[in-house]
Amino acid sequence: MEMRVQRVDQLSKNVARNSAIPFRSGFDPYEWEDWKSPPSTSPGDPAQLKHENKQLQQQHEKAATEAGLPPNVATERRIANCDFHIFDLLRLAGRGSVIKDKDFMNCTIRGPGVIATFVPPWPPEKERENTPISSSFDKHTLYVEGDPDSVLYDVTSDSAFGVIHLVGCTYCRVTFKDIGIAGSPKHLKWWRENVKFSGPRTIGILRSEARIETTPQPGELEARCSHLADELDEEDRIYKSGIESVQLWRQELAEQGLPESEIDEKVARAEDENTIGALNRYNKHLKDRLLGLYDVLGSQGWFGGVDRSRFENPGDPYYMRNLAKRLREVCSKLPDS
Repeated sequence: MEMRVQRVDQLSKNVARNSAIPFRSGFDPYEWEDWKSPPSTSPGDPAQLKHENKQLQQQHEKAATEAGLPPNVATERRIANCDFHIFDLLRLAGRGSVIKDKDFMNCTIRGPGVIATFVPPWPPEKERENTPISSSFDKHTLYVEGDPDSVLYDVTSDSAFGVIHLVGCTYCRVTFKDIGIAGSPKHLKWWRENVKFSGPRTIGILRSEARIETTPQPGELEARCSHLADELDEEDRIYKSGIESVQLWRQELAEQGLPESEIDEKVARAEDENTIGALNRYNKHLKDRLLGLYDVLGSQGWFGGVDRSRFENPGDPYYMRNLAKRLREVCSKLPDS
């Protein structure tokens, strides 16, 4: 009996060694019943492993889709036309407190959460060579909901606990909601001077001006009209810039040797995303304000029914420049006082 116990003890030690043969799941060397059927010494069934990996991938893709993110968000750099919470992205595609190398296009990124776009401190064993760390912003299309004084957090060093670091990312037509932004005084100065906020000290007017409640002075109407024309011109510039980017992307895909049919499909999808993004921004930031202007100037005969229809639905982003031209035409004829 003693020899048997010693033998079982030796076998259990073999099981614990890294070089031990793979026993079946749940095998207990101290249970003599388990020895009646020999343990499996063959590697896992490739078909079974493939099936399990596929299940895990499907679960991950389902979680990403439910969070409003692309199914392959963990491996894909491009995130376009998405409305999601920052912690969902960190959970599905982040590492520690860092989200790296993502291209955000026409996205709404929601909190609650605090982000930073400076590079976090790297541990000594971390290789920094060949690691893209710079970020790129289209500052004309970057929006933050809230007052700068309430969403910008001054940190004295690059170490900021509880902060989600966005490293090596690009931002085009991105809106941050319920998001705090941490950084050094230099970083925060850039945000204050270049980004549009929906609270005080905003560059560009984002708060709804859907209807003008009081009768404005002629000079104020002219200023509103001129300002909206400038914003329409800016939207036209962004839309055309998107078209140019898609065509450059086509060249890159061709250089990668992709089939023409696949290139056409990817380019068509990107062109649709650019168009949808332009119309969404128009509906969100411009439409109600243009209709509010129409309520006042239309009753005075400066705008007609055709103008209202165009404000309601420009149809194609390409025609936004025509709306800007129409506003400037009316603006030039408004009395100064």
